Amino acid sequence: MSKKYKLLMISDHILSNSGVALQTKYIAEHLLKTGRFQIFSISVALQHPDMKIAKTQEYGDDLIIIPSTKYDDQNLIRQILDMEKPDAVWIMTDPRFYSGLFAMAGEIKKFCPILWNCIWDNPPTPWYNKPIYDCIDFFGCINKVMFNICKDMNYMDRAKYIPHGVPEDKFTILEESQDSLRKKHIGADDLKDVEFLVFYNSRNALRKRTGNAVMAFKLFLEGLPKEEQKKVFFCMHTPPKDPEGQDLHRLIDDFGLKGKIGFSGKQIPTEVLNEYYNMADVTVIQSSEEGFGLSCLESLMCGTPVIGGDTGGVTDQLVDLETGEMFGVLMPPDAKSLIGSQQTPYIFSNHFSYEKTAQHIRDMYETKKLLGEKAYKEKFAGQRARDSMLRRFNLKKIVSEWEAVIVENCEKHRNALEDKIVEIHEL
Repeated sequence: MSKKYKLLMISDHILSNSGVALQTKYIAEHLLKTGRFQIFSISVALQHPDMKIAKTQEYGDDLIIIPSTKYDDQNLIRQILDMEKPDAVWIMTDPRFYSGLFAMAGEIKKFCPILWNCIWDNPPTPWYNKPIYDCIDFFGCINKVMFNICKDMNYMDRAKYIPHGVPEDKFTILEESQDSLRKKHIGADDLKDVEFLVFYNSRNALRKRTGNAVMAFKLFLEGLPKEEQKKVFFCMHTPPKDPEGQDLHRLIDDFGLKGKIGFSGKQIPTEVLNEYYNMADVTVIQSSEEGFGLSCLESLMCGTPVIGGDTGGVTDQLVDLETGEMFGVLMPPDAKSLIGSQQTPYIFSNHFSYEKTAQHIRDMYETKKLLGEKAYKEKFAGQRARDSMLRRFNLKKIVSEWEAVIVENCEKHRNALEDKIVEIHEL
């Protein structure tokens, strides 16, 4: 058997539950199961139980987990390059996390290529990123915004649209009725009459516009007759007191929504999250900048429609350009702001009216009253949405595409090294 490809992966901690970590894990597991790879994972978290290098029982020496608090620890990267001589460096997501790595790109590229599973939320094309992009050997574009940036900046010889995916056996349409699932998860006596459930599964952070989702539900609720208000509920899978977001407990109390909005808790198993999507009638996403939006994909895999804003990967998911279908509502921005910082001089931030979001929720509520549970889901999403997601965001296809890309770049790297050795011998 030929020598295994050595891959240095840098991302969120590979054993954690963030969206970035899970996508990294899916790709890494696929590569490891081929028996062709050894992976050195710089696994990043703000805090670790300890900083010891770890292995897993399943993969042994083929997966080396190296804890770090930084994505761009130059000394650590240099140490791995020098000791392990990887065939490629693979990194995931936001360029702001990797400034130290990009600063040493010339140094890294003497050892191996840099492959980037990259994303950008909104136009316009960020020309200020060109010095960074110029040092990348391959762009795996998670959304169409990033793919179009590669077109604009003439990187198409090394770019491909490779979106995210989720396991099709973990997020699926259940046979169990919504009523049964709701009794299991929101079984309080005063909620036993709930017939329409709105779901939110995003971080409580500024760009997610969590307060907008709360305001939309409030307006929807207040527009219902009193006797119908007890039949609706808003379930939020988000930390109510995230330091980067709003104090949602205070917002709910002050706005008179106590008992109408509930939280899932800090973490829930995937099988429970799948049940939440199935018991929901609509998932709401209000983000002003959203690179991909895994909650959109997860919801549609479960046949539950989404009300989402036109930004980043949400747009890619909600509209199937091949069939012309939309699986819920894709809201055009009601306003755009050109925001920025010293590091990111300009990017559009899209803003969506909570009044319009409330009206879309009301329309879905009335449609469900008219059609019933199953016909309602099939009208807006249902099996059609799941089939579309499996065709366009198929995890098995995605990880296989990454395998092909990584092998191709590793082989290029090895062949280039062999050519250099031949040249030296000829001299």
